[in-house]
Amino acid sequence: MSAQPTTPKTIETLADAVYPSFAMLAGMELDLFSPLKDGPLTAEEIARAAGTDRAKTAPLLQALAAIGLLEFDGDRFLNSPEADRFLVRESYSALKPGSPIYVVGWILDNSRITPLSYATYNLLFVNDYADGLIHTEAEHRTWLEETGFEYILREPSAPSYAADFILARKPPS
Repeated sequence: MSAQPTTPKTIETLADAVYPSFAMLAGMELDLFSPLKDGPLTAEEIARAAGTDRAKTAPLLQALAAIGLLEFDGDRFLNSPEADRFLVRESYSALKPGSPIYVVGWILDNSRITPLSYATYNLLFVNDYADGLIHTEAEHRTWLEETGFEYILREPSAPSYAADFILARKPPS
């Protein structure tokens, strides 16, 4: 019986799985989904609304279309139904009373220097996107509270996932 050669298949699969999450997180951080709530727009129109560079925004929009969060007709982008429901920032009114909301992404501690990987990755956001930053737990809490959410809880992820979670709830009526 001959031994099968060892290949890096699992490692390659896991490495490739990271990039769709990065695209989603970048789209959420830059709020590329909210400008599309009223209908399709071109990359230039979305970049203008988000305050980003069109040349850097277009590849991100194409990646978001490739992973199914946007629809694309060759010229204009449109939110998928899922993105329209869950990734548009003005989604508070769409949630039923008592519904949870999940914020998934890189969340810095309030010192802005930990976790180390987020603090250093923050350099990419600052250099690649206008107003691009990874935000702190306090910033997320403030935004959620100002919007009306309650029971805000941060849950750090497992080290292998490379993202944190914030859970909040829209108050029951």
